[in-house]
Amino acid sequence: MMDRQLVMVLAALVFAGGCMPNPAATRPEWRRLARTPAELGLAADTVSFVTVDSLRLRAWWLPATTPPARATVVLAHGSGTNRAGMLPRAAFIVAAGYDALAVDLRAHGESEGEYMSPGWREADDIRAAVAWLRARDAALPIVVLGHSYGAVAALHAGRDSALAAVIADAPFKSYDAMIRNASAAAKNDPRVTRGQRFGMAMVRVPGIRHLMAWHLSRSAGRVPADSAPASFAVTQLRVPALFIAGERDAIAIAPDVRQLHDSAAAPVRVYVELVGATHRTHGDAREQYEREVLAFIQAVLSAAPQR
Repeated sequence: MMDRQLVMVLAALVFAGGCMPNPAATRPEWRRLARTPAELGLAADTVSFVTVDSLRLRAWWLPATTPPARATVVLAHGSGTNRAGMLPRAAFIVAAGYDALAVDLRAHGESEGEYMSPGWREADDIRAAVAWLRARDAALPIVVLGHSYGAVAALHAGRDSALAAVIADAPFKSYDAMIRNASAAAKNDPRVTRGQRFGMAMVRVPGIRHLMAWHLSRSAGRVPADSAPASFAVTQLRVPALFIAGERDAIAIAPDVRQLHDSAAAPVRVYVELVGATHRTHGDAREQYEREVLAFIQAVLSAAPQR
């Protein structure tokens, strides 16, 4: 069955993209940091940097438990959450000897911005994070790990050959595919309310979906319909890429993630399907997830020229 909270997040994404004049203001849960690094025993500093479209973003800089770090991993969250949601991933990354930078993407957490896109504009947020890291240490390899729409942003950022690699954790192939999959899952889940089911069904109507896309393109800064989806981003990849799918994910369904992997122009591409996992990939299959991510990062760093 589909996670009810996820349905609510998706419904928020749907209506924020097409109907709300100021979704960040109307979705306070996007802003609320549900936990702190200290609660997970992590050391962290709050940092900030500015995007090319003049938005100031906030992030947590989390140093490796055993310095010096071998690389830095930029963490990009999914829609309707923020950097706090990536702390469990940050915990195993810093314990493995890597620095982490957990970013609040635009219109989420403590970052500026009133609107989100389905990952295309958020690639600029990742690029701003990478620029901040380069100013800190120009030589340290950088890996970007994004979840859900953060994974779409990571794939767009993967057009930069200066990155060491990208990890696309449950990326949706396109906005339409995400809506189609979510509404189908909601239709068969008894925990979803009638109002939520109605909202998800409405966005399947072509005219309404096209109107939403028009609103989204205006609010998110002229998002190009042809080059915004992950299905386009993978054709432009210039760095090694790991694609993670949940076996039971109803949003970024495994066949779609596999198709993204198969279409990727990455010099190295790896596909991993997490047994029994839903869209909550790390939470549902923690041991397999962490093993595969760390093995991929280690393989990428081992194959790269030494500093």
